[in-house]
Parts: sequence; C-alpha cells; structure tokens
Amino acid sequence: MYNFCQKNINSEDLVVNIDLSNLESWDLNESFIVKSLTSWKKSKSDNLLLPDFGLTAYDNGRVSDMEECLELSKNDKSLTLYRIGENDEVGNINYDNYIISGITNNLVGNYFQLNGGYLQGFFKLYGYNYEILPARYMQGITIENMLFINNDSKGIFFTMGVRSEDKYNEFFSGETQMSTDGIFDGILTSEGNNLNAYLEEKTLNNAITNYENDKYYIKYNQKKQEENLKNNIISFGLTEDKKIELKYINNDNTLVEYKSENKITSIGWKLISITFQPYTELGEYDSSNYYCFERRLGDLKIFVNGRLFWKINNFEEFYFKRIQNHKEKQIGVPFNISWGGGSFGLKHSYHYDYNCFDIYNNNDQQYIDDNFILFGFGDLIYDNINESLDIKVQNTNNIIIQYNNQIEILGGHKYKLSVLVNSNIFYNLIDVGNIFLNINTNAPNYNILNEKTYSTKTLNNTWTELIFEFSVAKTCGIYYFYPQIEITSEIGFINNSILKIKNFRIETTNILKKDKSKENLTIEKYFDESFVGGIQKLRIYNRVLNNNEILNNAINDFENDHYNVKILKGGRLIYE
Repeated sequence: MYNFCQKNINSEDLVVNIDLSNLESWDLNESFIVKSLTSWKKSKSDNLLLPDFGLTAYDNGRVSDMEECLELSKNDKSLTLYRIGENDEVGNINYDNYIISGITNNLVGNYFQLNGGYLQGFFKLYGYNYEILPARYMQGITIENMLFINNDSKGIFFTMGVRSEDKYNEFFSGETQMSTDGIFDGILTSEGNNLNAYLEEKTLNNAITNYENDKYYIKYNQKKQEENLKNNIISFGLTEDKKIELKYINNDNTLVEYKSENKITSIGWKLISITFQPYTELGEYDSSNYYCFERRLGDLKIFVNGRLFWKINNFEEFYFKRIQNHKEKQIGVPFNISWGGGSFGLKHSYHYDYNCFDIYNNNDQQYIDDNFILFGFGDLIYDNINESLDIKVQNTNNIIIQYNNQIEILGGHKYKLSVLVNSNIFYNLIDVGNIFLNINTNAPNYNILNEKTYSTKTLNNTWTELIFEFSVAKTCGIYYFYPQIEITSEIGFINNSILKIKNFRIETTNILKKDKSKENLTIEKYFDESFVGGIQKLRIYNRVLNNNEILNNAINDFENDHYNVKILKGGRLIYE
C-alpha cells in the first residue's frame, strides 16, 4: 500500500539519477553534458589514460580527432552522457541532424527539447578497471524517464547495450593488410595490435616434432558481426500513434518488436517507468562471471504517471556483453546508454586510409625558397631541365637539406620517406661518403623499420632511390617531424659539384575515409531514431520498484503544479 508519509523520490538502490532541473546534473555552461547525481555503490574506476579512445569515439561525435585520448580518474564513478554528433573527414562535428534545445528558466525546471539529437555514454570498459553500472541486474531493474509528449512526439527515448557493430570487423584495407602467409601488417594500437577484428587463438598441433616449439600453432579467428549484437541491445520508444514500443535483437540475430495495445491519449509530461522482474533470482553481481548464467524469463511492466499501462509475461531478460575484439578497439562501444534516442551504429564511422603527398615534385624556385632550408655551405637551385632540386655543394663535410614544414606523427602509423638522388659530389675512389634520409623530430623514441642509403660505392650520375621508413608507438603525446636529406663525407665534397633530388615524397595512412561495407548495418537500420519531444529526468534502480514505490515517485515528481499533472492517491489505472 502506498505510504502517504513518504515525501521524496525513492533513493534505495538508485544508481542513476539525472535531473536536468538540477544544476549539479546539467550545468548550463557545459554544453549538453549531463551527469548523474548518484552512483552505484559498487562502481569502480582507476586512474586510466586511454590512448586509443578516439578510434571509436570519433564515430559518434564525442571527439574531433581519432587520435584523441581519454583520461579517467578514481573519482569518475557516476554516469555521464554526451551529445551525439556527426564528424566529417577533418574533424568538424556537425549537429544539424541532431538538434537539442535547452529549455531554461521555466516553471517546471530546465529540460531538453529533442528533434533528432540525443545523449550517449558508456558505463563499463571491457578489460579495464572501469565499471560504474552493472552489466546485468541480478535482482531486476527499474528505469524511469520523465518525458514531455506533444502531438508530434515519437521515437526511441531510451536504449541500453552495444551502440554499434564492431568497426574493425572486417578490417579496412587502408589500416590493416594480411599477407598470404597470414601475417598482419599496418596501423598498431597502443597495445601493439593491428586494427582488425582477428583474434589470435592457440590451437593444438596434431603432429608435434618439438614439444616446446611445435605444441601449438596460431590460428586467426574473426567473429561475425551478428555475434556481437545477439541479446546485446534493447530500446524503448513511442510510436507515431502514441503506443509504447520496445525492440531488441534476439539470440537468432532477429529483430523482436513489441507494441502496447493501449495508447497515451493526452499530451504533456509523462513519467514512463519500466521494470523487469525475473522469475528466478541470482546471487550478488560479479563482473567476472555475470554472463555465465542462463538468460532468465520474467515480467516486464511499464507504468505511465505511476499507473500500470502495459505488462508482458515471460519476457526475456536483457543484459550486456563485450565485443569479440581486442579491448582497446572497442572502448565505449558496448555497455552504452542512450537517453532520448537509439543509436546510429557505424553510420558516421571513419577509417584511416593511404595518403601519399609530395615534398618536392618539379616545384619552382619560389617553392624551394619558401619550403626548404639548408644547413651547411651550398645553394638550392631549381633545375627546369631535369625537373629537379639541385644542391650545389662546397668543399665541406656535412650538409642537411630540410623540408621546413612540420608534419604531425600519428602514433602506431608507418611513415615512408622516399626520394630519387643523382650525385657527382664524391671522390669515389678515396672518399667514404653517404646520402641518407632522416627526420628532425620531437618524438623521444622512434623505430626505423626500413632504410636504403646512397654511398660512394654507388655510381655517380645514376638516379638512386633512398628510403627511410619509421613509426612511433601510440601514446597520448603529440609529435611531429621535419623530413631531411643528409649528406656526409670524410674528406669533403667536390667543390661546386651538384646533388640532384626529385620525387621526394611521404607515404602513410593519415587521411580518413568511410568504409561503404559498414553502412546500413543492423543497428543503423533498426535503432537510428531520436525521440521528438522533451526529456528531463532519468532514473535507474538496481532492483524492481513495486507499484506503490512507482506511484510514490510519480506523486513526488508532479508535486509541482506547473507540470499540470494530477495523480490520485488510490485506484488502479491500466491505460493513460
């Protein structure tokens, strides 16, 4: 029976409490970032620095650079949600199709008016000590949304689970290549893994000649996209004719949809309370084995303004799991909450692709003067006959020509510098000299992967290709380099001799491109919706509130007469 003496919202086992009318939940000066006023008592967070965060956060507009890092502290234990947006290939975040308006200074408190936009955030990171909400609610769950419904209102207002398919499954050719012998090559993450969804699996050999060396062989496995979606996303929404609907992907990778028979028949503020009560209880939540128990059946109930609106018996439990890929390539993808919408999946997803740009390719004298600097004695001259940059050297032992424009280094990417040189500057028979590519960089450490130089053993007046290939480990540092050609001699160059260079270029993977094969996948197809209307409060409980507790919340929420909602303290309503 309802306790008429209770004057506050239920707070027991309240693990998420977002209230936009509270400045501690939404600070008007912090754009559209919202924070829970409460946290789960078992939440955990380490001091974490995640260099790979941008690899997936770029796809939903959380960051404007795929190289951006995320830093978390031990105090980050409450759910935080961020506005979703669309990036372009150079990092401009666009919100034209994801409109949110902040409604402030009104009599019911601040709220968001949505027309395409919504908020999104993660509550658990697989493989890291970060989990601020359980991935499975062992004793059941209650989810409450305070919505403003108008005549045009429709769409998904709450989603839990995985926000997209695995971006790095299958691999994109610009990021990862595989040779015929099964060896991967390409961009590396901070953990030293290639950007692909293949996982190494040790398989026992049938025939063993050397027990220690031949006991296992490495097999590369790739999970199908649907394996990451099965029973791993659920959403609740409103149909155009004001029925409540829910949908999820079941274990057969099939979309399952339910729609209420009843309709919401009036516009205005509505408290939508969702509960799932499993028929069998499990023990305490353990993040290491919560997925080991069979999925349970239970009662799913939906209440509108404190009254029972819809009930589904024998409803399948929803809980959430990781993506089958390396941990750093799925940061923020599984274990998500969307408030005010669903998820657009990989609709705006970008990958790294090949890029080759010229440092020097038959450019004129003005270009040479503007872009190159010479360290040592000599002159830089444009040769229009050979279409080359000529270095006229003096009798010195060392010269460096440097392209004087800073080039940013992306950690984990390979950079290949190459140039054609033609020289008559050495005393071939008696000199020990060399011409080689190098870099002037602020990176503390870099790995030389391949190098080809020119020495006095090379015939004069012959065009020879020089190569310098390097990479820098992926960190949160911002590094850059200046390409250089360095010339050395033990006895000095022939005075006024000429070194010619042309086709000076850099090859790397630093431009962004969409992967057409990942368009219109399952999540984009079925969950790419936003709620049209207002959102103000989101509450999640780590248990099932009973009917009286839900009624109590509604009465307390609508105590402010300006909501224009009257709730009787007795009786039973099965439609609204």
